[in-house]
Amino acid sequence: MPLRLLADENFPASSVALLRQQRMDVKYIAEIFPAYADIDVLALAVEEQRVLLTFDSDFGKLVFFHGRQPPPAIVYFRFELLSATEPAEVFLHLLENTTIELDGMMNVVTRTLVRKSPFPPPSRP
Repeated sequence: MPLRLLADENFPASSVALLRQQRMDVKYIAEIFPAYADIDVLALAVEEQRVLLTFDSDFGKLVFFHGRQPPPAIVYFRFELLSATEPAEVFLHLLENTTIELDGMMNVVTRTLVRKSPFPPPSRP
């Protein structure tokens, strides 16, 4: 199954374009639901089973501290941009080198490392 991605509104449009040029299935919040609340972005990623690409730490908080259902994975980029295509370039590099896990993980990506944390088990009612 091809990799399905959901780029948060704060993800640069040039990076979305670069990922699409690589034939990745990318939905972009800025194009489909501008100003969507984080909780709704997370719900869309879960509903459509898309890996969430973001520069916003709030998604980790929603999953780890507020018990929200996680998407297949979250990739949280934690660095200042040098260019608008840099996040896509970093992501593609990580995919090629298998230093990122996209199954049940929160990946915090800096320029020098990827910190991976498994999502908590679903809470029981």
